[in-house]
Amino acid sequence: ALDSMTQDEQQALRDIDFGTRKMEELVVELDSKFAIVNELELDKVREVANEYEVPVFKFIETAIKFLVENQTERRNSGEIEFDDLLIMTRNLLKSDEQLRQTVAKQFKVILVDEFQDTDPIQWQIVRLLTQISESDNSPRDGSLVLVGDPKQSIYRFRNADIETFINVKSGFSKHESDNSYGEIRDLSTNFRSVKPVIEFVNALFDNADQGEEHPLYMGVGYQALNHVHAPDDTGAGPAVRILANPVPPEGEDKAEVDVALECDWTAKEIRRAITEKYKITVPVSRTKREYREEPANFGDVCVLIPVR
Repeated sequence: ALDSMTQDEQQALRDIDFGTRKMEELVVELDSKFAIVNELELDKVREVANEYEVPVFKFIETAIKFLVENQTERRNSGEIEFDDLLIMTRNLLKSDEQLRQTVAKQFKVILVDEFQDTDPIQWQIVRLLTQISESDNSPRDGSLVLVGDPKQSIYRFRNADIETFINVKSGFSKHESDNSYGEIRDLSTNFRSVKPVIEFVNALFDNADQGEEHPLYMGVGYQALNHVHAPDDTGAGPAVRILANPVPPEGEDKAEVDVALECDWTAKEIRRAITEKYKITVPVSRTKREYREEPANFGDVCVLIPVR
């Protein structure tokens, strides 16, 4: 993309400190969101852009052009990727009304779980399969059920974004009405975690005082969770422990220090839990959990790590 730009355009990028590293990071980001950026109308954006921003838009346009060419090559060679499947499916359903109706009739009801992880293209596919007609994309009565927690969108799986969740939810109503997609029902009871964990989560996400300034607001308010399990044992150990980000020694790389200390501190916390004989809960019925007599062992530990 850079080689296709003129010397003046390349110099303009350098003048605003838009170097090779930033270009590489931008292309990686564009590629990860290709299903979305492929539809951007950058010409309209360029019309209102500042003069120094124009070369950046030119670079983005060129990068997207190459990404589109790569997609065409993958399709021709039969080496399509996950995002290619989404785009091709969406385009096929949009371009062939008879096919859309044929496929839609195979699904009486579509249930989308973890809806906060749905990206815009996936939502378009769901809408195409549940809409009333080509001219009315409202879902057919009883054809669509969405289950999701907007606060979990912090994980941003693939191209999921909170805006999709918010925009779709606005089409539903707390009460059944003729002008909404359907009714909203709140699921606020947690059947998995014990009382102190739920109390911690409620305190963490509660934005009653800060409102939209709360760092975890993310465009949606928070509804406190209700607990079911409240086993009582003063010797069970802490329900939650927080490890703060370490301050790296002067002159050392923060990222490397973070990884090293995170592993070290996590291992020490696991050892502490075993040494101090923390307790875990076990189900004693379908609706009740109690602390186990036997203290926690290493087999009770699960370490979750991000995959990059």
